[in-house]
Amino acid sequence: MPSPGDALACLQGFVNIPLQQFIGFLFYMSILSLMGLGLTLMYQTTKVPNFAYGSYVGVGMYVAFLGHERILGIMPPYPLAPLAFLLGGIASLLTYLFVIKPLASRGASIVQLMIATIAVDLFASTLLYILTDYYYYVHKIYTVKG
Repeated sequence: MPSPGDALACLQGFVNIPLQQFIGFLFYMSILSLMGLGLTLMYQTTKVPNFAYGSYVGVGMYVAFLGHERILGIMPPYPLAPLAFLLGGIASLLTYLFVIKPLASRGASIVQLMIATIAVDLFASTLLYILTDYYYYVHKIYTVKG
């Protein structure tokens, strides 16, 4: 049976977590919450399961990462989060305006709209891969540890 001292030791261990790790934890949990909220709002407004949503998040991630590597240097990428969210939202809006809305106005079914979002996802993922290779070979910025 654990003693009250064990609970106190566990609590003291939690308090000793470095502040940077705790801020990173809060930031990561906030990103996951906002991703879930964005996906839910997108489905509620368009009534289309959008498979390209992960690519929108990827666009924001690369904005934060490359801005951190090229602009801020050793600073954490947290200050670039608003810009990352904004660019991910712009990518989502462009998909709606140029893909989903025209197809829906022509009477496309939900399945056809889902397939269109898969095509957008493939296109956006390929652009992100090209960007990754460019920064790897030209600027020697490694986006994958290994």
